[in-house]
Amino acid sequence: MSAVPDPLTRIIDDISADRMMGDIRAIAKHVRLSGTAEEALAFDYIETELNDLGLATHRYACDALVSLPGPASVRVLSPNERDIACITHSMAASTPDGGVTGEVSHLGAGKSADFAGSDLAGRIVLVDGLVSPGVAARAARAGCAAVVFSGDGQLHQGIISDLYGSPTSKTMDRLPDCVAASISGFDGAAIKAELADRPVTLRVSATVDTGWRQLPLVTADLPGAGDDDTYAFFGVHVDSWDVGATDNAAGNAILVELARVFTAHRAELARGVRFLFWSGHSHGRYAGSCWYVDNFWQDLYDRAVIAMSIDSPGTKGAVSLGGAKVMDEAVAVATEVAELAVGHEVPSPQRPPGGEQPLWRVGVPSMNPVRWRHRAGSEASLSFSPTSPWWHHTVEDTIDKVDPDVLLSDARIYAAGLARFVTDEVLPLDYAALARAIAEHVRALPAATDLADLAASADDLAAAVDAMADARPADINDRIRRIGRTLVPVAYTVGGPFEPDPATRQGFLPGLAAATRAADLDPSQPLHHALRTELVREGNRLRHALVTATQIATSR
Repeated sequence: MSAVPDPLTRIIDDISADRMMGDIRAIAKHVRLSGTAEEALAFDYIETELNDLGLATHRYACDALVSLPGPASVRVLSPNERDIACITHSMAASTPDGGVTGEVSHLGAGKSADFAGSDLAGRIVLVDGLVSPGVAARAARAGCAAVVFSGDGQLHQGIISDLYGSPTSKTMDRLPDCVAASISGFDGAAIKAELADRPVTLRVSATVDTGWRQLPLVTADLPGAGDDDTYAFFGVHVDSWDVGATDNAAGNAILVELARVFTAHRAELARGVRFLFWSGHSHGRYAGSCWYVDNFWQDLYDRAVIAMSIDSPGTKGAVSLGGAKVMDEAVAVATEVAELAVGHEVPSPQRPPGGEQPLWRVGVPSMNPVRWRHRAGSEASLSFSPTSPWWHHTVEDTIDKVDPDVLLSDARIYAAGLARFVTDEVLPLDYAALARAIAEHVRALPAATDLADLAASADDLAAAVDAMADARPADINDRIRRIGRTLVPVAYTVGGPFEPDPATRQGFLPGLAAATRAADLDPSQPLHHALRTELVREGNRLRHALVTATQIATSR
């Protein structure tokens, strides 16, 4: 680590795997369903640790819609009567007494085309794959009695709502109305084999406790040593499925450890850190973090410089770094700190597709520089996701799934990344890189799209940002923050600064997706004309952002 410049060396070397493992044991002894008394005990522990550091802490009660899965059963009534192990899901509907009964239709992956052309009213649809809000919504629209997901060898918990945060009167009608359950892939394969010869009838029963609850949220402020009152925002979810040792007690432990270490190095901080621990991630689709942004929007807009978060670090079986989720403007610093922390080259980060990104709509860029790939499979697995361990969202996520060496490596990478944002005189964000990425994206749109001037505007912005290097550091930092406030919501959201988008993967420059959709349609179709109108409006939105950002970059 001798090649790492101070103060990064001192900060990174102070991190302790033993302390973090102790924190994980303290947190993961509790089943942390959102808004429950047992979850509150974990928050008590975290708050005590932060208070003992002398940090300015605050505990909030967040009003949020939360859904806790209860007992569920799936029984084959014919042709071969038997019970099948299952679970139900957050935001799913409860069944009446006695459950719901119907003949089974197997719909493959449950895509729109799989649902099309069949009368599925009153039927129970069997779908291949893990729980999916999109599939549940299609099943509800088709009038299905229930949807049963057949995944891998485990029963993976999940949520069937794509509503980001708690609903408002404008979005309440988007809450799902569908009975849902998951069974193992082994049991799903047995049902499909029976369906090849004769009809299969199932009875599904489920109880889901959905309602408004008070969720805890704890913040801890560590101010910098000078008079710069901006801060890095770093948050994690505390709630979990069962004891959630890797997801997310390990993330909580890393953040508590970073609070300890950065507090000890406060004299070296040019700006501060706001540490956040929230609930409602798993059972309210990001309800706690969304509540915080809703209630502290202006402060975040004025003062936050970066948004970082940790979810499921330190996992056993991690073999190589790959697929970190980082915006273009932070790629260089994310790659640098990861390589400095682990001592070797790492794959380039990828753009974040979505997930819990509460500050995008505020205009604060995100950087999550760690994502591991894992060894494939287990004896109980039928399939395996290379970036998620087989125990993800299951009762098997216990303390033995944490690898202290991987945990330490993850913590060092996050610490190095955070340190750059709070110790560098100039914020390490390169908006010329984002401008070039926008230009490349626009030029790759279908040829019929008349947005060529947007690419030229992005080129102008890149040149203007590069020229900012001659300004005073304080002026550069101010411009960087204001450029981010202008560009980030356009690059990653559709709804804008105050209404969160659905919790789906929308991708980069989602407003321009209409260009590709329109190119695939006959120009005489009404939808083609509607998409062209949409594209004009979204083009105006991006053009305004690029021009405004260029004006900020060239201001004096």
